[in-house]
Amino acid sequence: MNSVWIRWPISVVFGILSGRLGFGIVGPFVLPLMGEDPQWTADMPGGYQGMLVLAVIVQLLLAIVIAVFLARIENIKRLIGWGCIVLGTILLLNVLSTALFSGLSLQDLVEADTRAKNDAATAFWFWVIAMAMPFVGSGLILYVVGILFLRSGRKAQP
Repeated sequence: MNSVWIRWPISVVFGILSGRLGFGIVGPFVLPLMGEDPQWTADMPGGYQGMLVLAVIVQLLLAIVIAVFLARIENIKRLIGWGCIVLGTILLLNVLSTALFSGLSLQDLVEADTRAKNDAATAFWFWVIAMAMPFVGSGLILYVVGILFLRSGRKAQP
């Protein structure tokens, strides 16, 4: 079978996964881009839907760009390696963007003297355990797998 018929489906799968997982990065950046006050999404008819449509368009463009760039790699092992590295990067950036846009500061975590701060700190640590640790672990595993594929793909080339 021609390698083009193998490269494109693999690239499209990595592109779709990248676009889907990229919402955690795209979403927090789209809302401030469209306005400072998040209340405008409730006040303006179609405001929230407009934000979601913009985020989905950015996700689709991300998926297409990643699929096209990965499809240009001729060695299948290197293609899978770069795809794993891209997915690992997206997972780690999801955690970083969520932490940056959470609105919780380190001061709130250190000085939990009021009930509201305790609730925010509890929610933050729950998020760390339930979401951030699996995302970071998965991202690091994808990095290791990607590096291994890149190394074996380099040795296989003439």
